[in-house]
Amino acid sequence: MPPADTIIAKAREIWNQIPEYQTLALPHFSNGWLNRFKKRYAAQLHDRQDGVPSPTPQNGRKETRALKTLCGEFPEDDIYNMDETGLFWRKPPFSASPAQNQLTTNRENSRICIMLCTNSTGSDRLPLWVIGHTPMPEALQRANLKAMDCHWRYHRQAWLTQSIMQEWLLFFYDNIGERRVLLLLDNHPDHQAAVEATPPPPNVHIQLFPTQ
Repeated sequence: MPPADTIIAKAREIWNQIPEYQTLALPHFSNGWLNRFKKRYAAQLHDRQDGVPSPTPQNGRKETRALKTLCGEFPEDDIYNMDETGLFWRKPPFSASPAQNQLTTNRENSRICIMLCTNSTGSDRLPLWVIGHTPMPEALQRANLKAMDCHWRYHRQAWLTQSIMQEWLLFFYDNIGERRVLLLLDNHPDHQAAVEATPPPPNVHIQLFPTQ
């Protein structure tokens, strides 16, 4: 189990990175919270030896092999992967001291979500989709997003939703045209629900990564 101060410092760091906690006040992370955390996760942490995760279950290895076999049926130029990530665009990359890392302001926690997609070789990079908190920020109202190869969408928590994912899938199908391609996605619930609601055309195969 990591030292107590390390656990608390990390909890403070990632609190505002969790979408559903964005509007909540930063907890005090007291000794009582720390004890409950240790009790809750001690079993999982003891399953690791010398910092090395437990081996992947047999079913997971089989699914991974099957995924590699599937990828072997497509040229690398025709294998795509899409995922989203949060960007804290006002937060400096480094602080002068560890103590300053804990004094994060609401301004520094300004975040947008970026959806990125490219093929395996990097030869085809699709336009960025950016998800913000508002329909259109004032700073971008006069910007030519089309010239920037960027699409803006919004959500109250600035994160991916099923409806945005469905819209992105239609955008992807249109960009691919009639090419036979493989699209790899993680098994996030919004990804799964969007694929079910917006199934691909026959030339597009969508494969969700196996659960680890």
